[in-house]
Amino acid sequence: MTEEIFELTPNEVVLSDDCPIYPDYLYICDGVFVRSNHFGTVLSFKTKLEYKEVRNCDIFAHEGAKIGDKVQ
Repeated sequence: MTEEIFELTPNEVVLSDDCPIYPDYLYICDGVFVRSNHFGTVLSFKTKLEYKEVRNCDIFAHEGAKIGDKVQ
């Protein structure tokens, strides 16, 4: 079985460190779909989980994607 790699959409932009992060929302972190369990800012989320880049996720553009799937 081959791993599917999803393409970023123009709407999935890098979030600034002061943007809020909400629990149970999907984000793209270092090129992987991630469901947040964090409430705070992007900076605190990146620091806690050691991510370098956090993007918002357009869930409607990625039909069939699962947590942990890659995005490029």
